[in-house]
Parts: sequence; structure tokens; C-alpha cells
Amino acid sequence: MQSIAKLGLALAISAMPIAAHAQDSRHAAVDAAEAPITADLNARVSSNIGSIQGQNAQAEADYAARMRDYEIADAAHSRAEARYDYQREAYARAMRDWRVQVAACQDGHRDACEMPPPDPADYR
Repeated sequence: MQSIAKLGLALAISAMPIAAHAQDSRHAAVDAAEAPITADLNARVSSNIGSIQGQNAQAEADYAARMRDYEIADAAHSRAEARYDYQREAYARAMRDWRVQVAACQDGHRDACEMPPPDPADYR
């Protein structure tokens, strides 16, 4: 039984190079027919890669420009907020002093009644 298995294995191994050679010649024929198609597809892919890289570069440049615009606008907004906060604080201090002035006037201090109201511009 072992000798029959060995014989079968020997026959299979001896037949492989013939089958592989036949397969190689078929592959060569198919490869020759497909080579121009493959080359064309590879050229298209390479062309598309270049186009996409160009689009990506443009998108990145657009993004960077928009980000710079945003940062400029954000800085301007921050300055406007700071200016508003400063003005609001000045107005609040002027109102506080005006209330003190009104209270003094109501308590009978005539000079407090004759003074002009505080100007928020003086508190900046």
C-alpha cells in the first residue's frame, strides 16, 4: 500500500512541471493581451492621483485662508467685547456715583443737587 502511494506521489510530482509550463504559457498569452489595458488603467489612476492631490492642495489653501479670516474676525470681536465691557463698567461706576449724589441731594446737601450728573466718559 505504501509503495502504491509513493508511486502516485512520484507520478504527480513528475507531471507538475509539465502542467506548470502549460499554465505559464497561457499566463504569458493572457498577460500579453492584458498588458496594454493594464498600462492604460495605471496611467488613468496616476492621472487621477495627480488631480486629486491638486484638489487637496487647493482645499488646504482655501481652508488656511478661511482660518486666517476667522482669526482676524475673532480678534476684532474680542477687541469689541473688551471695549464694550470697559464702557459698561464706566457706565456702572458713573451710575453708582449718581445714585450717591441723588441720595446726598435727598438728604439735604444742596451742593449735591446742583452738581451735574456724572459722565461715563470721565470713568474711562
